[in-house]
Amino acid sequence: MSLIFPFEVEAITCSAGAYDNSGVCVADFGYFIDQGAATTATPADFGYYVDVTGASASSAASLGYYVAITAASAQTPASLGYYVDTTAASAQTAASVGYYVGVTAASAQIAASLGYYVDTTAASAQTAALAGRYVDVTGASTSTAASLGYYVNTIGASAAIAAEVGHYVSMTGATQQLHAELGYYVDTTAASAQTAASVGYYVGVTAASAQIAASLGYYVDTTAASAQTAALAGRYVDVTGASASTAASLGYYVDTTGASAAIAAELGHYVSTTGATQQLHAELGYYVDTTAASASIAASVGYYVNATAASTQTAASLGHYVPDMGSSGQFAAEAGRYVSVTGASAA
Repeated sequence: MSLIFPFEVEAITCSAGAYDNSGVCVADFGYFIDQGAATTATPADFGYYVDVTGASASSAASLGYYVAITAASAQTPASLGYYVDTTAASAQTAASVGYYVGVTAASAQIAASLGYYVDTTAASAQTAALAGRYVDVTGASTSTAASLGYYVNTIGASAAIAAEVGHYVSMTGATQQLHAELGYYVDTTAASAQTAASVGYYVGVTAASAQIAASLGYYVDTTAASAQTAALAGRYVDVTGASASTAASLGYYVDTTGASAAIAAELGHYVSTTGATQQLHAELGYYVDTTAASASIAASVGYYVNATAASTQTAASLGHYVPDMGSSGQFAAEAGRYVSVTGASAA
């Protein structure tokens, strides 16, 4: 009877990166053997990895991934704020100022949108421009303050807003426009200041786009006025946009406020001062035979005026005479004397 002995496999010693697989050296994770009769396994290089055993080649890191060590068994996804835009990369790239990366394993960085900016490297998000500021380009690294005359009332704005007519913005970085105050106006867009109403003009509302000329009968004697002033009695204003009222002249009067013209004294009346509020009637012995008179006229010798507000004098009648001026009556001829004509000054 013959004896059978079991087959014995001779143990082998494998190099680093390989292991004994039933007497055969097989490449481990992170290593590969690319030729026959190899005595050693090759570690995957920077930018490459081996994720299986027994590999004959290493794999290049994909877009969005990198391998920063040798003998790697896996590729690493780019982190938030980083990207990898080539294959076989050994490092990830930080997003530049003005750009961001909001996902992992990104193969490109993203430019900040209109209204947004990125002021650091390796950012994972973009930042919205605050109210009062804007960003009008993509890939911006900062926001811009609204200029004088402009404002921004939202976040994430891509443009500043021009102040409207009747409004102004007097500071940079403003979040709202201001309305023109009483006595002021703004007649252009994008204004940085309000304009005071001129002398002769006024502004009676807020947010006005124009000043208003003082009306007939009214005037404005200061700047930045919010109302016009009525001419007082005795005075008038006969033009628009006036800065002062005018006193009624001799022979004229004004008996109301807000008058646009003076009134001529009537027949039988006169005005002897400027700025008068009423006309005066001619006294007894006097008359006024024209309009706009500044004085009454004394009745002539031979004439008389026996009523007030007379516009004519009366000649002495037959048998009567008037010896003096300014008489309010006639005299009868005395006994023994006579008057044979009218308008006589003596008997």
